Amino acid sequence: MSDTSLSERLSNLVTSLPFFVLGSAFRDSPQPGSQLFGTSLYGVGTASMLYHRSEGAWRPRWRQLDYLAIGLSSCCLVTALRLRPRKRLRAARLACLAAVPLHPLAATAANILLAEGVYAVRARRAGGALARAHAQHLAVSAVAATLFVAEEVWPAVPLIHAAWHLAAVAAIAGFAPAIEAATA
Repeated sequence: MSDTSLSERLSNLVTSLPFFVLGSAFRDSPQPGSQLFGTSLYGVGTASMLYHRSEGAWRPRWRQLDYLAIGLSSCCLVTALRLRPRKRLRAARLACLAAVPLHPLAATAANILLAEGVYAVRARRAGGALARAHAQHLAVSAVAATLFVAEEVWPAVPLIHAAWHLAAVAAIAGFAPAIEAATA
């Protein structure tokens, strides 16, 4: 129930901008997977702004585009993590990609769970700075997940969606050490 007032709509538009900033940071990487992920974050920011700016009959269409952009970006995140392609994993990734148009939230959840698992394994193996970065990432991700659920439970709470935008960007930024570890 976001965008119920002008201040909330403006807050949601402004908090869509950090997706572009974060996208630029990932696009600066020499790795093609990170660059693709960065570009996908531009898509997330654009779709979010289109949705939060929209009204009337087009609003549900822009919301669907927003979900699709998030789903595709989650596929790009998995690519940026540079998993060693095994047949089963490759098939699962293709299935997630194919599921994005039909079930974008489910595809996003599957990709995020995979990315979180990969990050946890890398952090456990490497220890040190990567383990600390992973712990921080998990804390921020827990806040983002809580805000996502809270928006559904208490839709009338003002600015909760804008807060989720910011927490989501921080959680996504927390994947950077795992992506860097993949290229080392």
